Amino acid sequence: MGGLSRKAYKVSQYSAEHQTPYLLIDSGNLLFKKRVVGKSSSKELNTAQTILDIYAAMKYDAIAVGPLDIAAGIDLLKNPDSQSLPWISANLYNLDGSRPFRPYLSIKRGGLKIALIGLTDKVQKEVAGIVVNSWKKELVTLLPPIAASHDIVVLLSTLPYNVLKTIADQFPDIKIIIGADRRKGNINGLLYKNTVIAQTAGQGKYLGQLTINWRNRQWGEDPVIKIKALKKQQISIARQRLKLEKIGQTAVSDYLHKLKLLEQKKKELGEEMAELETAAKNGLQANLPSQFSAVLIPLKPSIPEDPMIRDIIYSAEKNILQKKNKLTQP
Repeated sequence: MGGLSRKAYKVSQYSAEHQTPYLLIDSGNLLFKKRVVGKSSSKELNTAQTILDIYAAMKYDAIAVGPLDIAAGIDLLKNPDSQSLPWISANLYNLDGSRPFRPYLSIKRGGLKIALIGLTDKVQKEVAGIVVNSWKKELVTLLPPIAASHDIVVLLSTLPYNVLKTIADQFPDIKIIIGADRRKGNINGLLYKNTVIAQTAGQGKYLGQLTINWRNRQWGEDPVIKIKALKKQQISIARQRLKLEKIGQTAVSDYLHKLKLLEQKKKELGEEMAELETAAKNGLQANLPSQFSAVLIPLKPSIPEDPMIRDIIYSAEKNILQKKNKLTQP
């Protein structure tokens, strides 16, 4: 579990070095490695409880329930030590039709009202007392009022990647999807239609950082960055023209054709730059698109461990060892 203490260190480091408000979220499948875990599997249960203690200490804002989180049943997540954690799942139900977890959380951060919805992938039949409802049925009912009352909607889910893309297609009000499909590995901020999809590979080897500048409900390129890119293209055109003139063309018609193409491109770039610069000068922020950037941070052994989380891990390992010694004593 060294990856968790290094993750905690990087989160603390970010918090100390930046004044930017942030959310700490997880899409689930963090407690077990198998979909079904017996009640007698003490080692796996102890490890899961330690992970719960760590997430509570790190003060996560939202955690979606995944099939691997309820592999030993739902009681582990509902006990007093775990109940304070912000678990969410819109499509998990008890047999009596009630929800064991909140379907979504509403959080105000950085001047924005953010909705975080959880969706759980199918669970094994051996996990008693739980029904997984259709994700589509839940979103059809749940999403419209949430989208109308929030600035941005984020989905946390263990559903397969192809299903997440379907959700992005059918529910464009969801602007960010954080996945946990272990078969897919790292996704470093993919813009699919008008939804950003991101996730980190399993086993706690990476920390994903998604930075957003939310202006309106459309993602796009920052005009300032685009102007810089266009200026580079203008420099490239000037160099191409200079090179063309120095070569000394034998075929005059070919030379004139290439020159005409360069001049046309130069004119188009100039017009596009003029429009962007006018918008930037006039401060038309309402019409500017929202931007994002994504970074995957490898949690290498060289990264320091967070002392508080390291102590939690050490204490848990010590307790497990003591219990093992008691069992082996004659």
